[in-house]
Amino acid sequence: GACDIGEDYPVAAARELYEEAGIRTPLRELAEYRWDGDGSREVGRLYETVSDGPFVHPPDEVATSRFVAIEDLDAFLAEHELLEAAKAMVLPYVR
Repeated sequence: GACDIGEDYPVAAARELYEEAGIRTPLRELAEYRWDGDGSREVGRLYETVSDGPFVHPPDEVATSRFVAIEDLDAFLAEHELLEAAKAMVLPYVR
């Protein structure tokens, strides 16, 4: 997601999490990042949270969602496309 005009990163992250997953949980900031890649430029912050749900993924916000166990992540990545920014910015924190 993205920050609205004048919106702080933590507020935007909490709002986006609720809009896209239907949960309100405490967030912990992991990192600030900058990505300059082919067709994509981003400046942002990466957060983590823990929740047992229930999760709600509105179709106008989320096209597809699924949970992948850490031990199945490499096989999942071999079979599915992932944005280059996500590979570079998120995967190091997941593994």
